[in-house]
Amino acid sequence: MASCHGDRALALVREAKRTQDAPFPPPYRDDIVRDVVAEINALFAESARRLDLATLQADPVGAATAQTMHRLGQVRSKRCVLAYLRHRLDRFREAAWDIGNGITPLPAALQAGMAPSEVAFLAQYRALVGTYRADYLTADLGASLHPPKEVYIEIRVLEDCGHIETETGSLHLRANSQHYVRRADVEGFIRRGLVQHIG
Repeated sequence: MASCHGDRALALVREAKRTQDAPFPPPYRDDIVRDVVAEINALFAESARRLDLATLQADPVGAATAQTMHRLGQVRSKRCVLAYLRHRLDRFREAAWDIGNGITPLPAALQAGMAPSEVAFLAQYRALVGTYRADYLTADLGASLHPPKEVYIEIRVLEDCGHIETETGSLHLRANSQHYVRRADVEGFIRRGLVQHIG
């Protein structure tokens, strides 16, 4: 089945909408983005080809209609691609605040789906977040704005996190172990996906 102009661009927007609740964005769809850019360029070339004096004099209304339709197709496809890219960058910005500064490694699931330009963007943005957070050492800017429902929670450790110091003493977070701890002590581990709240 042949596709209409704008179908590939709409597929990008639908993918962004479908995966907005996923923990990490899906892999970057370079093939579709390139197809949409090629389609926009083809529409532009078709518009330029139809802009000759003979066509305009023979059927001015038809020529104006064709130009309008081609232009609207270009603008729609461009907006779809920009919405897709903006959605991805917004997700990476959220991840930068959740993960923290450039010292903490990126989760493999996040990094696997990123384009090289997105990796560079996230590295620079994380550096900015780290610089900004350094000015406010006493406040945890990455903490949730909503108060926790429970002070103490039960967690399951998904990956080895080593020893952490809590108000009640030292705690060793080994993979596949379960603990009953203060939520504030493990909030960062939960956001990074190293620890799971099971309570």
